[in-house]
Amino acid sequence: MRWLTFIFISLLLGSSLKAYTDTDWDGVEDAFDECPQTPFSELVNAKGCTIQNVGPMWSGDVIVGVSSSDTNSIAVEKTNTTTLSLQADLYYKQWWIQGVISHYNFNGTTSTSGMEDSVINLFYNIPLSEKITFIPGVGVVLPTYKTGYGNEAMDYTFMAELQASLSSNLYGYMGYGYVVVNDSDIVDASYQNANAYHVGMGYMISSHTNASLQYHVNDSIYVNDPKSESISVGIAHKFSYNWFATVEYSKYINDSLGSYYTALRVGYSF
Repeated sequence: MRWLTFIFISLLLGSSLKAYTDTDWDGVEDAFDECPQTPFSELVNAKGCTIQNVGPMWSGDVIVGVSSSDTNSIAVEKTNTTTLSLQADLYYKQWWIQGVISHYNFNGTTSTSGMEDSVINLFYNIPLSEKITFIPGVGVVLPTYKTGYGNEAMDYTFMAELQASLSSNLYGYMGYGYVVVNDSDIVDASYQNANAYHVGMGYMISSHTNASLQYHVNDSIYVNDPKSESISVGIAHKFSYNWFATVEYSKYINDSLGSYYTALRVGYSF
């Protein structure tokens, strides 16, 4: 399921980072925050700038998700696939570590289910100015999905995203990802390293809700397979200080692998 894992990483960079309108959790909306990326432990004034350090400089969240698509990445054909995922994030100062595990089920000629590859990512937030943030990251893809051929190996990912506040309600972002695939080729499949690009814009509907629009282009990790292009729309809503949810729908422009991907994620922050 490495193809779905790669798509998930790309979507994650483009959408999950937009799950909050208050990115540094200091109580001041990003559009009005004059001191972005303030550590969670610091007491801030109305402008979002530090007054006093009040505790530990860490925070975290747990996110449960369910997604559906009409793609079976194993057989590379259109098949209804449902995926359940569990994501955990831990934030410390400018650092962000993330882990994701997931379980798939697809209904083709026979029903098949199992673990997808698991992902561990490490990101670092670099504020370039009051309105621009650069987020590089590295990750590993653990081969918890078994092909049955004994050719699984650990893959590596390199990612980067640039986020910019364009106005009090509008923001933009663009990102790049690269996957180093170490799996051994088999008779039915030859692997290659792959690139992923995305660009998007978001609009803050209110202090608790924002909407986003993205365009993705992803290489296939399989040699000679076509690129995947898609357009995604998403809504993120913060119900309280702790609870939030995101809904996303993607439409593939070239339907060689599938036509849609949709996901619902519910999270709890602490």
